[in-house]
Amino acid sequence: METTLHYTAFISYRHLSPDQEVAARLHRHIETFPVPVSLRQSPGQKSMGKVFRDREELPLSADLGGNIEDALLASDWLICICSPRYLESRWCLRELEFFMEKKGRERVLVVLLEGTPEESFPPLLRFVTGEDGNVRETEPLAADVRGRDLRESLKKLKTEQYRILAPMLGAGFDDLFQRQKRRRFRQMATAVSAAFLLLGAFLVYALIQNARIEAQRRAAARNECDLLIEKSIYYTAENRRKEAEEKALEALKVSDSLSGYGRDRIRDALASAVYKGDFTPESSLQLPSRECGLYSFSPDDSRILASVSYSSPALFDADTGELLWVGSPMTDRITSLHFNQEGSKIVAVSQFAHQVRLLDGETGEILQETEVPFVKEAVFAGEKLYLAGETGISLWDPDTGAVSQILSGETGSQDAVVIKREEEGFLGWGSFPFGSEFLVLDLNSGEEKRLPLDGMQIVNGIALSPDGEKIFLHRFATLQVISLSDQTVLWERTLGEGTLDLTSPKWEGEKIYEGTFVYRAEDGELLYELASPFLELCRDPRYLVCEDGLYREEDGSLYCAFPGSFLAADFGGEHVLIRTEEEETLKECVPGGGSQYRMEKYEGKLVQVEDWTEPKTEDGLFPELTDPYQDLPGSSYLERRMYVSPGGRFVLLLNDGTYIKLWDLEKGESLAYRIYEFTSGDGVYAAGCGFSPDGRLAAIAGGYGNLAVYDLESGRILRAWTELYQKKALSDVKFNGDGSCIMAADFQEGEFLIYSVETGILLYQMHPEKKVEDWGFDQETGDGILLYEDGSCLAADLFTSMEEVERYAQKER
Repeated sequence: METTLHYTAFISYRHLSPDQEVAARLHRHIETFPVPVSLRQSPGQKSMGKVFRDREELPLSADLGGNIEDALLASDWLICICSPRYLESRWCLRELEFFMEKKGRERVLVVLLEGTPEESFPPLLRFVTGEDGNVRETEPLAADVRGRDLRESLKKLKTEQYRILAPMLGAGFDDLFQRQKRRRFRQMATAVSAAFLLLGAFLVYALIQNARIEAQRRAAARNECDLLIEKSIYYTAENRRKEAEEKALEALKVSDSLSGYGRDRIRDALASAVYKGDFTPESSLQLPSRECGLYSFSPDDSRILASVSYSSPALFDADTGELLWVGSPMTDRITSLHFNQEGSKIVAVSQFAHQVRLLDGETGEILQETEVPFVKEAVFAGEKLYLAGETGISLWDPDTGAVSQILSGETGSQDAVVIKREEEGFLGWGSFPFGSEFLVLDLNSGEEKRLPLDGMQIVNGIALSPDGEKIFLHRFATLQVISLSDQTVLWERTLGEGTLDLTSPKWEGEKIYEGTFVYRAEDGELLYELASPFLELCRDPRYLVCEDGLYREEDGSLYCAFPGSFLAADFGGEHVLIRTEEEETLKECVPGGGSQYRMEKYEGKLVQVEDWTEPKTEDGLFPELTDPYQDLPGSSYLERRMYVSPGGRFVLLLNDGTYIKLWDLEKGESLAYRIYEFTSGDGVYAAGCGFSPDGRLAAIAGGYGNLAVYDLESGRILRAWTELYQKKALSDVKFNGDGSCIMAADFQEGEFLIYSVETGILLYQMHPEKKVEDWGFDQETGDGILLYEDGSCLAADLFTSMEEVERYAQKER
């Protein structure tokens, strides 16, 4: 007698990654889901039943379509794993069409894996025909598991599975989800109760065998301590330094109960977490979308505001990068997004949707909204909101919703130029490039000033002075500074060649910055030209923020390049937001804001490790040393050099042949090991070598950015930094006094990199401010030192004791 199969659901999907992995995981979730007693649809039902997924269920048969149709007819529900690939499969679309013909649209559930609904949902699901014959768009019930990769999608599926299970059980999503939470809580409570019972029995047993239990307790505590240390190191590597610091401090508490177990490793982990050098990553924003912009910090620097998908405001925790909320999207892209001075409210503007919204800074809730044509900027002045748009400046009262024009321009244009000087209390407006006047509003007194302009002359750029009394004009080949009170031209400068390009000059302090040119505001003298366009002043007055890095304010020379694209700086001047090549958005500590410090006169001594170099001989080897492998001749643009470790036991020969040669003289005169990590083509490219003071370790720096540390006795590689490959031109490397850290010099990029040998973590990127005479580690403090020709130095604080690093960590908290 033939048995008729019954399926709770049929999963329709593309047999491609990641669709097939998500389908397999959902299959397992549904079949293993324990149905709550109150939701069971028949006596004795404990599970959801079987689910059809053709890779596992489909028998070998010539009638493939028939088997599929039988399975569809035997299934109560159809679950579609939707991605752009789903729409490319005629077979998947046929499965959907057949099921809807037989069982109706209401029995179809959707999992959105990739893309937007428009890109991934079949038309059969997106559109319905009403009784009146009109086609309208609708959105099916869908579980959203979109993520940056498969791992994130599978993680989201753990929660979103209930959105699929709920209609199958006749329950609501929230109800089912809360039921499962309560079930897990009951299980946990049962487990905890069982644990307490077990602990009670264990305590009774401890009265008899106390020594054995104490040993087990200590072993468990050591395991906990080890786990916390590993978590701290992992979080530091993931740029989650606050969490790394917390785990290290938790490990320290456990260590104290174990008479100092793992204390040195905890010191290293905690130190790695709190080190803050040039552009040290401190958190990574958990962006829900790659399409983001308009980043800014809250006034207290604790939160970060951004527009995600370009149209939705979003708020992040600056310390952890956690996404706090995403607000309702605006009709078009957001063009202006700001906090008020207290950080309690946010104003969002969509210029081309004519929308202005006032949001709650804590929740993202819309407090008030208005429509004003082509508003370009919104500026808080206390509780007031000034709107600068196509016809001038208006005042919006969110309490009443009234918008009143307070400063009108003679001509309007959606290309109006708005100059904000919120800190000084001024707002400027003009309509360019053929505007007839420029308006300035004093936000404190309400006083207005106007400067008539010749509408026939193109205005390339305009800037308002900090005191609101003067403006800088760039008109074709002429630069001018004009007094607003009496329209007097204070100075004028003619350029050698004019331009029609529009610019965005800025007047900061006693200088005017226009693109890459820096002028003295007093008389228009060109002071210097930058290699990158100016963006804003750094909070440290010695530096300028430009598109590619920080430049010295004194002469416009590059101080250090950003490790990515600059997005925003915080109000305290200690952090910047950077978009990396991997499209991560990181909050990073800027120079001067971390644990580096400067000394006007360095009076210490640097760690000196002898690496005696044999004078060149005809064959480049000691006469008694041999290479039985008969290495082939190699070519290298770097000089062949021989290094001997302290104590004279180990000999390293660099840039000779096709591998680095290592002899252990205690084992004989024959070659002990070969090192290939620095081989490129037919030659070795090793720029420098440094030994640890005890002669046990060697660090080698390569001309192509290779950097590695070796145990010389075993020849084993302990640590390698592959991210530097072909990005740096490392010239030398040195150890600190105890061999726990190395410093690699990159004179081409003007960087000195300090790494932990134990964890591999980059502790500091040091950028010299002057010409470096010597570098390395201080003998007494262990700090990294860049010694300048004038006797001053830049130092990186490397903590040598647990007490020192703990004090620093507690101070930072």
